[in-house]
Amino acid sequence: PPPPRGRLARWIILPFLGLTLLAGAVGGYLILDRIRHAEARLRERADGDYEKMLFDAAKSHYEALRKNFPESEHAEHDELRLRLCDILSRIHAQPDEPGILLDNIEQLVKDYAKKPILSDHARALGDGLIKLMSDFGVKALEQPDLAAGSEAFEKARKVVAAVKAVKLPRGAQPPDFLKIDDAAR
Repeated sequence: PPPPRGRLARWIILPFLGLTLLAGAVGGYLILDRIRHAEARLRERADGDYEKMLFDAAKSHYEALRKNFPESEHAEHDELRLRLCDILSRIHAQPDEPGILLDNIEQLVKDYAKKPILSDHARALGDGLIKLMSDFGVKALEQPDLAAGSEAFEKARKVVAAVKAVKLPRGAQPPDFLKIDDAAR
């Protein structure tokens, strides 16, 4: 005689139900793991772009970190890197006037002056300042009628003094600020 329908259904439905539950549990675990590690992956991308000097890409990643993870233990680091990426990105675009960027650098140093996190970024800030003023010096030579030239270099000296006041990490080479004086000539 043929087996009862209940027994056949049990052999088909129960394994299918078990596999479905197992697949749901594995999928749920993978989704939770992805959510849990999203911040670390995004920060890794942002830091990688920063190190490669892809400041616009890094800036967008740091903005996403600030937006999506405002209570992170790394929020201060992300905010500093975001502001630094913004400044360095605009420096690499070679602006006609350095005044606003000098103000931004000076404000960044003031905002983080008493925080040890700034010392890790002082070299990048100093190198950016040197590039800004060196590029501006070249433009000032090409365009002698550039009115704000001497004012910009005077302001840069004040900003350089503020950046020099930031303690560098042990063993770090200080930026060569003498290049700014060379660019001013």
